[in-house]
Amino acid sequence: VNNTEDDTPRKIAVRKYKAVQATERRNKMREKITLIQALISTHDWKRGIITSNCINAK
Repeated sequence: VNNTEDDTPRKIAVRKYKAVQATERRNKMREKITLIQALISTHDWKRGIITSNCINAK
């Protein structure tokens, strides 16, 4: 229950800190998932599972 009348500066700061920590934790998990997906794609490409006729680097 969010009772704003009982909020002290300390409680507000703790709530903000926890929100920031949760956001950072989610971002780190997203980064790890992206890295794992990239590694799997690279592995599949090297094994020949993923093929491409032409890759144009610009």
